[in-house]
Amino acid sequence: RAMAPHVHELNPLLPECEINEEKDIESISSSFLNEFDIIIASQISLEQAKHISSSVAKNENNKKTKFYFVHTFGFYACALIDLGANHEYRKEIGKELSDIHTVDDYITLDEMISMKLSDIKDRWHKNGPPVIYAKFMSIFNYFETQKEWPNEKNAQDFIRVTKEFLLQQGLKGDYIGDDSELECLCRTANAEVSPVCAVVGGVLGNEVIKAISGRGEPANNILLFDGLDGGCKSFTIKKP
Repeated sequence: RAMAPHVHELNPLLPECEINEEKDIESISSSFLNEFDIIIASQISLEQAKHISSSVAKNENNKKTKFYFVHTFGFYACALIDLGANHEYRKEIGKELSDIHTVDDYITLDEMISMKLSDIKDRWHKNGPPVIYAKFMSIFNYFETQKEWPNEKNAQDFIRVTKEFLLQQGLKGDYIGDDSELECLCRTANAEVSPVCAVVGGVLGNEVIKAISGRGEPANNILLFDGLDGGCKSFTIKKP
């Protein structure tokens, strides 16, 4: 509620909407969530993300609410994007627009999260998913199983749990790094670095504009940011 006046000051055309500061995410109804065209969530669990994704069914106007789930960890960030199977857009070809396209190889956010990591591949990642995505899933696996975020106090437990998780997912135990690298990931698992947040926020803002306008090919269905080289890449998880 404290932010509301500042948001309206930035955009006076924005109509007032209900502000929910009390309800748990799990208790928010589908009817409330479907009032929005776009939902962006951060600092929530995978189960809460699944709840939002499964709740945003088609609206009365037959347009599914677009859902973006993003998490930054140190110099890295990952966003899961669920635009819906019927999302339509036009590619930009110079100053012209193409015919209408729909999202290729659409899968729900629930299906993305549930897919075994060793099954996530493409022509550039033949042995498993991008390392940043594997790190992202390792962080949330620890949170889901241990009910706490990785931090310097539970670093050794995080290393053990993560190695077991990677092996269960059909990958090598050192797929995302050795013990020292896993310890570093543990320490930064919930760290929000201002420049990373700013860049990722700008990229997602652009994606939201494309999703609303239907102009420009959207990212489908994963966005990965590497702050060490400044690269932000789209990666598509496909059903095996």
